[in-house]
Order: sequence, then C-alpha cells, then structure tokens
Amino acid sequence: MDLFDLPASLTKTPHDSLFKAGFGAPRQAESLLRQLLPPLLVDAVDWSTLGVEPTEHINPKLDAGRSDLLFSAVIHSAQGDVPFYVLLEHQSTVKDDLPLRIVGYVQGIWDLHRREHQRVPLVIPIVVSHATGGWTGATCVHQLVTPSPGAVPGMDPRWVPNLEPLFYDLASATDALLQQWNMSASRRLIFWVLRDSRNVEQLFSALPRWADLIRQALMHDEETKIFTQVLWYLKVVLGDENFEKFRVLLSQLVPETEETMHTVFEYWEGRAREEGREEG
Repeated sequence: MDLFDLPASLTKTPHDSLFKAGFGAPRQAESLLRQLLPPLLVDAVDWSTLGVEPTEHINPKLDAGRSDLLFSAVIHSAQGDVPFYVLLEHQSTVKDDLPLRIVGYVQGIWDLHRREHQRVPLVIPIVVSHATGGWTGATCVHQLVTPSPGAVPGMDPRWVPNLEPLFYDLASATDALLQQWNMSASRRLIFWVLRDSRNVEQLFSALPRWADLIRQALMHDEETKIFTQVLWYLKVVLGDENFEKFRVLLSQLVPETEETMHTVFEYWEGRAREEGREEG
C-alpha cells in the first residue's frame, strides 16, 4: 500500500476508521490493551500469541464497516494456559443499549468457540469512548433492567444476568496521561484527535502540547502514514474552514509538516479526481 493511501471509509465513518487503522493489527493492539487491562492481567497474557479474529461469523452486525475488533491470545491461569478473547469496541456517541449489544457479541463468541473447541472461553469486552461530554449511558446490563434488581425486596441481584464491560472514557483523559502511554507517537495522536476533534477550541489550544509527538510521527514511514490519516480525519471532521485554521497553526508550530501536508493532500485530491472521472 502506498504511503499516502487511506481507507475509503475514513471519509464515510471517520471515527471508526481511524481507530481501526491505528489498532487493527496485533502489534498496535497490544500496545493499547497493555494500557487498558489491569496490570496483573497484562502479566498473565502470552502476548506472542495475540491475533486478530474475524467477526463476521459471530454477529452479522459486526461487519467490516464497524469499529469492533476481536483479538485472541493465550492466558496463564491456575487451570493452565488457555485461550481467551478481547472484544474492543470504540464508541464516538452514547448508545444506552450498548451493554445489551455487547451481551449479544459475547454470546456469539461463546457459541462459536464452543462449537469448535467444546469449551466456553473467557471473553473480556472493552469500550473506548470519546462521546462528546463523556459517557453518560448505561455501563452495565443491570442499569437497563426495570426495576433495578437491587430495588426489589428479597431479590438477589446475582439472579439477574449482568455484564459490565471495562470502560475507558477519553473525555476524562488529560494530555499528560495520553502522552505517557507506551505506544507509538502517531497512535497517541489518534487518541488526542478523537477526544478533541469535535471541540475546535480545545483542539487548537491543545495543539502546542502535542507538537513534539507530531515531530516524532514524521520520523518513520509507518508513523507518517498513520499521521496522514490523522490529518485526513481532521479534514473530514473539522470541515474545510476549521481545518485550514488548524493547518496554518500546525505549520507555524511544526514547520516540517507543511511539505507532508502539501504532498498528501495533492495526492489524495488527485486520486479523488481520477475516481470521479472513472465514475463519470
């Protein structure tokens, strides 16, 4: 793939596509999962076995256009080394029924694994949210049940099936925290723009604090490729007027980005013209 190629879906579903571009491969997913999972669990995983699993056989809603990612690996436990799964769900908006939807996904993973291996595997669902204003929806199934199991006399909440995914809300993550994450510079930039892209003033005010990481992202081709996708994401989400303001400010703070931006947008706009002629 050319350095400046980008998924067509980055224009149609920008949030989801950027997330998948950054963390859809095992090596990059490992860096993220190491940040999100509890330390003891991180130590129990054999990361050399981490792999990407297809989702289309689990639930028809988990198609290629969605952001859901499914990974498998071997985990060390008191019962020996066994396979387990991590379902990584990215949310750009609040969906109150999300816990119920995840129950369906987990059930699908259980059913498929049980058919093939005669065991019910461990599945850990993780939700990464950058919903505007923070996540305000339900975080577990019990919050959706009416009446609440705990509000009924004589009712033990354990009798009612529940699932509480591991939630990470980017709205509460500071620049300092995200910049300390142990992953490549361009991947940390992804979390910054996901968090701030729909708040233009916040995005612009934070830009100087991210200048050093932007410089790092320009040092290697793989990093530059992700950074160009970050730029295109911002162009789509911000719109032409606000993106031009961002581009000018970025050029002032990190002048070395000017050549990259000129080259990449000239390339993409040329591709768009060619595709338009072919369709016409």
